[in-house]
Amino acid sequence: MLTSCQHMQGAVQLFVEVTDVDTFNSDDHVDDIYAELVISPNAHFTTQTNFYGDFGNSRISLSFRVMCSANYFGTDCATYCIPTDDASLGHYTCNSDTGSKICLLGWTGVDCLNRELYGTVLL
Repeated sequence: MLTSCQHMQGAVQLFVEVTDVDTFNSDDHVDDIYAELVISPNAHFTTQTNFYGDFGNSRISLSFRVMCSANYFGTDCATYCIPTDDASLGHYTCNSDTGSKICLLGWTGVDCLNRELYGTVLL
């Protein structure tokens, strides 16, 4: 399942209705599994196991990964950053975790617009 949202809220609620589907009789409702998953963006898969059903007849293990959309960073995917090397926009890359700007070699300042020459800043 792939879904997207503007900002991460920190948790997802999952409800699974377990049904016995067979050809011998009508489908039987076997169990309900409810889980609240704490989530945060991460490049690695998170595995949470052993969510049991209300009636004790079912168990589910989940593996999932939450990632920010391209150019969004941070624990809530709210920091927007596009790497650039442009005279009017700046000269920087983006920290892959936080999205903070990292000036390219030879540039300094908030938006990396100030040229640095051998330790001296040229404005």
